[in-house]
Amino acid sequence: MKIQYSVMCGALLWAGVCLSVGCSQGGSQSDGGGGSAADLSVTPSGDPNADLSGTGGQDLAAVDLGKPDLTMPDLAQSNDPHDAASCTGAALVFASKFPMGANNVVLATYTMTYEQRSCTDFTGCGSWGPATPSWGPSGSGKLYLKVTASGIIPAVVDNKAGSAYGTPVYNLGMDCAQKSGVWDCGEYRDTEIVEGSNFLRFEGKDKFSGVTLPISGEILATCARFYGTAKGVKSSGSYKEYRGGFLVRY
Repeated sequence: MKIQYSVMCGALLWAGVCLSVGCSQGGSQSDGGGGSAADLSVTPSGDPNADLSGTGGQDLAAVDLGKPDLTMPDLAQSNDPHDAASCTGAALVFASKFPMGANNVVLATYTMTYEQRSCTDFTGCGSWGPATPSWGPSGSGKLYLKVTASGIIPAVVDNKAGSAYGTPVYNLGMDCAQKSGVWDCGEYRDTEIVEGSNFLRFEGKDKFSGVTLPISGEILATCARFYGTAKGVKSSGSYKEYRGGFLVRY
C-alpha cells in the first residue's frame, strides 16, 4: 500500500509541474476551460526589478525633450570676409612659405564677392544684397607674398593684370603695407596692357567715374581675409554703401 500511494503522489506531482510549465509557456493563450492568463509581470531577464523603460532608471518627468543642449558648441564656421570670426589664429610667418632662394610665392587664389545696401541720413541702412561693379578688374586673382628691399609683403593681383614690357605679374597688382595692425592695400586695382592702371568702381559709367573700393586685410597661419567698404554719391540724404572682400583658407 505504501508503494502504491507513493506512485500516485509522484504522478500527481509530475502532472502539477507540467501544468505549471504549460501555463508559463502558453503566454496569453487560454485552454478554453477558463484557465488563467500568463503572468505578464515577469520580465525577460527574470528580474522583477529590471528597468523596462530604456531610461536607465532616469526619471522621465525630469527629461525635457524639447530643450536644446546648450553645452554643445556651434561648429558652423562663418565664410563672410567681413566677419572677424571667419578667420582667427596666430599670424603667418611669411618666410615659412618660401622655397630657398625664391623671391615670390602664391599663397592662395581668391574671388571677390560684392554687396550693396540702401541708406539715408535719417533712417540708417537696410540689409546687404548682391552688387555688381560698374567698372574694373575681374575680381578674382592671386594673393602673393613677395620679397622687397624692406622685407616680405603681400600683394593682391587681379587675373586681368598684365604688361607688354616684361614686368613680373606679381608687381602689377596692389602692394600692401602694415597700417593699424592690418595690411592696407589701397584701392582695388590692377595694371593692364591696354587700360593701364585700372580701378574697381561702383556707380560709374566708365573707368573715370564712380566710387572706388579700398581693401585691407589680415593674413594668419591658416587663412586670410580682405575686405573694404565705400559710400556712393549722396542725393537728398540718401545714398548706397558698397562692400567687397574675399576669404581664403590654406
